[in-house]
Amino acid sequence: MLLQIEEGEVSHTLPFADPDELEKFIAKLKERIDREAQCCPWHGYELEILGDTPDQLAALGDALQKWRAEKEYKPWEIFDLSFYSDRIAGFGVEKPYYQPFLRRRTDGWFPDSVVFGVHYLPEDRKQRSR
Repeated sequence: MLLQIEEGEVSHTLPFADPDELEKFIAKLKERIDREAQCCPWHGYELEILGDTPDQLAALGDALQKWRAEKEYKPWEIFDLSFYSDRIAGFGVEKPYYQPFLRRRTDGWFPDSVVFGVHYLPEDRKQRSR
């Protein structure tokens, strides 16, 4: 999360390191608004409190809730297949699958030129390259 500060034509970006730092900023800004102050000091800057600052404060509160709700996943959680659909058999090289198809001969489509057939190779036999 970033705080954008504009000074005339120059702007500065101050990142919030973690949700706790954002929470401190929100608390400080809320306290300054409650005291009806005209500005809020933060990391060497004087942030002016304007008419829409309470709305911005509410938006920051929502952002803080969403940030705290985000979950960091551990690698074992990503590769644990119980979190996925039953259709997932595992990670790795995709197993071959077979799909029937119609092949068109050069002399037309129907009825004599349609070739029906299924090609199947058992898993225990290696597929020969063509």
